Amino acid sequence: FGDLLDATATQVPPDRPALIQGDRVILWPEFDRRSNRLARAMLGMGLEPGSRIAILARNGPEYIEIAAAAFKARVSSVNVNYRYTAPEIEYVLRDSQSRVLYFQPEFRQVVDPLAGSIAGLRLIEIDDGEYGAAIRDGDGSPLVIKRSGDDGYLIYTGGTTGKPKGVIWRAADARATQLESPAVKCVPQ
Repeated sequence: FGDLLDATATQVPPDRPALIQGDRVILWPEFDRRSNRLARAMLGMGLEPGSRIAILARNGPEYIEIAAAAFKARVSSVNVNYRYTAPEIEYVLRDSQSRVLYFQPEFRQVVDPLAGSIAGLRLIEIDDGEYGAAIRDGDGSPLVIKRSGDDGYLIYTGGTTGKPKGVIWRAADARATQLESPAVKCVPQ
């Protein structure tokens, strides 16, 4: 997906929106630069291919930005349901072996108890601090990186046991089923 995002950014007209939320519009060139900078920041934290980062956020541009940056950096993103309690979030973070948790400020109350409870977990608030600097500063050009079909992401969902369960989606499998499925038929206009 990182390669697809890079390729799309070179083909889409520069005045085309990539993300829209209410009155907020982020055009493709800006989205590309922001996600490239954030991907570099992830790599700068020592994250390697397959490392996991978790996202605790409502749907919005930042969520997509973080997920795109993870794809570009070959890091696996992990969704965290914003309705989860602190113990449920801790379970997902431990189970997924996430090294970073990106979270919106409104979730600070459930995130604060996690500080120091998981060795090596880095908490990054989605605000103008560390996150804002990562998307604003530095090199916004595409990363020169060889990606793999084995790169992917984790999806956590509730289940009958009461504990969230994680499913790993390899990029090659997700692409084949979601973008290249024989069930999808193109109808000429």
